[in-house]
Amino acid sequence: MRPDGQGSVALDEYPDTYYGQNVDVVRSIAAPGNGNTAALVPLSAAGYPTWSTALTLPSNSSFA
Repeated sequence: MRPDGQGSVALDEYPDTYYGQNVDVVRSIAAPGNGNTAALVPLSAAGYPTWSTALTLPSNSSFA
């Protein structure tokens, strides 16, 4: 937990993808996104086949 009350969450996904495709996350909370597809969070394929990112969220957050 950081002093500002936020924490970092690692997200790893294992989708079936083909060369040239991207994987993005749409968040259901306002930090940022709230379901807005214009606020997609891209996942990195650097560890392919694992797609991953780190999200910074307020503590005690829940999301879908």
